[in-house]
Order: sequence, then C-alpha cells, then structure tokens
Amino acid sequence: ISNDPSFINQFNEDPNSLIPIEWNVTPNSPEAQEVITAFRNLYFGGATTITAAHSWGMTQYVSDREFIFGCDKAARLHWNHQPLYNFRFSFTGAMNIGQISFNLQQFPEALHGDDIFYFLRIEPFPLPVEPNDPARAFQQTYIRLWTNFFRFGNPTAILDNLVTVQWPRYTSNAEFMDLNLP
Repeated sequence: ISNDPSFINQFNEDPNSLIPIEWNVTPNSPEAQEVITAFRNLYFGGATTITAAHSWGMTQYVSDREFIFGCDKAARLHWNHQPLYNFRFSFTGAMNIGQISFNLQQFPEALHGDDIFYFLRIEPFPLPVEPNDPARAFQQTYIRLWTNFFRFGNPTAILDNLVTVQWPRYTSNAEFMDLNLP
C-alpha cells in the first residue's frame, strides 16, 4: 500500500472486488452489497472510500482474504480426519525480521513469515539478540512446541517450564492457540 497506493483504487472503483471470488457472490446483488458493507465496517471503519489512511485495515483485510480464509477452510475440511492443532502466530519481538525489514514495528502483530526466524537460523539474517531478550524465551517455547508435535503428534504432549498450557485440538468450534507471550 505504501509502495503503490493505486492498489486501493481498485476497491473504490469496483467494490465487488472486495468479495473473494471463492465466495461465489453475484456482483452487484443485494448479497454482494451486504458483504461489501460488512467489510467496509469491519476493516475500514465504515468508510465509503478507502484511502491510504486505512492501511492497517487494508492489511487486516488482505491477511484475512489471502491467509486466514484458506487456512480456516483447510482446517474445517481436515479436522475430523486426523488430529489438528491450529495456531495464530502473533508474537512480535527482536526476531520478527519481516516486520523489522519493512519498518512496520508500529503495527501490533507479526507478519506472514515472521515465525520462521524463531524456528530456524537463517544465515543471511544474523540476529544479535541478547540472552535475556523476551524473544529468546519465546523462541525456546516455540521450538519446544514444534519438537513435541514432531515427536508425539501433539504440541503440548509434555507440559513443563517452557510449555505450560494445554493446546486444544481443533474441532468444529475452530479452537486455536494464540502463540504469544502470556
């Protein structure tokens, strides 16, 4: 949005483009208008014209449309065939390289891909993080969750000083674990 504000114009010129095509909503129908109004209220404070001032709302909208919708749909299709543990990575700290690289620390949530730097050491991105930094403590917990999942098929199979909360299995109630510091 910062690099190309014209991205927003497509939604002002054709509000139907706010509706994901997968929803099979007929453009310009009463149902389409209802969805458009709901999205404008949810993401853009009810504004009829979306501007660069709505960049956080646009970020939320694009995240939901491009990531959350698909992840949620996949989880709903798979949960009753095998154990499923769904999560949201919301921790922000010294290892959120995406957030740091794009200078987006003012936004309160992690970016897509920020979690990988807590799980893997990626050599082109040296992370001079102090041992007492909260990011280190979170990293240890995050790695333990994945290790438990790889070993036991359950991220909280073993509760200890790093993993202190039982992660619920996903069911039709759409349970998930918000991965952040307590």
